[in-house]
Amino acid sequence: MNPEIMAHVEGYAGPVSAVIHETGSQFADVDILHVLPTARRRFHVLVTSGLSGRPMNAPRGCEDCRYGELYLCLHGLAASSERGHCGSSQKKCDSEKTL
Repeated sequence: MNPEIMAHVEGYAGPVSAVIHETGSQFADVDILHVLPTARRRFHVLVTSGLSGRPMNAPRGCEDCRYGELYLCLHGLAASSERGHCGSSQKKCDSEKTL
């Protein structure tokens, strides 16, 4: 796991509560970092760590974007009065920064 990516995620999204280690790939060592929801950010954040170790195919003109990680924001469990309404679906993830 890349300590720079871990520090970046913790700086923007919050403390990493778990790391899911990928074990089946022969091409890249990719882990998934899990940040739990908070009272302010009511969704889970999942961030890859390791994809940026290899270049991706990038469109012409975006060659400087060949190294990157992915993140996903998943709405957390809501109180029963809020079920069926996902208020975060139209909000940007607090951790939306270039990794």
